[in-house]
Amino acid sequence: MRTWAQFIWRDKELALDKLPRISVFQEIVWELYELNFHLELVSLDQCANRDPVKVDLEIHVQEILRCFPNMSGVSVVTILYANTGLITNDWRERLPFILAFVGVMSCWKGLKPKVFDY
Repeated sequence: MRTWAQFIWRDKELALDKLPRISVFQEIVWELYELNFHLELVSLDQCANRDPVKVDLEIHVQEILRCFPNMSGVSVVTILYANTGLITNDWRERLPFILAFVGVMSCWKGLKPKVFDY
């Protein structure tokens, strides 16, 4: 029987009265940062004064999802994708995600750098 002093994170039982292993702690912090980035992008996108007449929101949501590898939603992340997408070390693998990111930002109102005219 589980007590209030224990909980499960990704199939790992953790106790509230002692620190987890450093690798587990790093995974938890990474996941929090990654989820925060996804949700901040969605929030920023909503505040970016998109023109609702020119932007089909269903298609736009799919464009946001293309900024992240293997995403079915912005609130799903896994450490398996820690070196993929926008943050991969290989620029050739990163390029499609950067282009998707530019595509999302291209519908935002306001002045943009020339790279947005691709």
